[in-house]
Amino acid sequence: MKLFSCGACGHTLYFDNVECTYCGHRLGFDPARLDLVAFDLAANGDWQPTKSTGTHQRFRPCANYAEHNACNWVVPTTETDPLCPACQLNQTIPDLTVPGNLLLWQRLQTEKNWLVYSLLRLGLTAA
Repeated sequence: MKLFSCGACGHTLYFDNVECTYCGHRLGFDPARLDLVAFDLAANGDWQPTKSTGTHQRFRPCANYAEHNACNWVVPTTETDPLCPACQLNQTIPDLTVPGNLLLWQRLQTEKNWLVYSLLRLGLTAA
């Protein structure tokens, strides 16, 4: 299991974290950098990395992160698709009005994100 570090405080993080338990910064996985990044909220609502990446790129949470807490990946604000690369692979999701389905889907999405992350680390594509 790969461990990550908070860009704001250096605290140890895990792949599934959405908030640093030490400093409270919001977190999101950036698939382009293969890194869990700490963010500050910009005035316009964009997510801005706490540590400069040199590109001044801003992000937004994946739509499944923002709406269902089923993903912790981020999408550059320049992208038109509201979903991250892992969630773009979803062709069907469970009926979320059925009790228990949201929790099951969250678990499934977490495991799929691990798979897509592993494929990216190996230089393979998931599509």
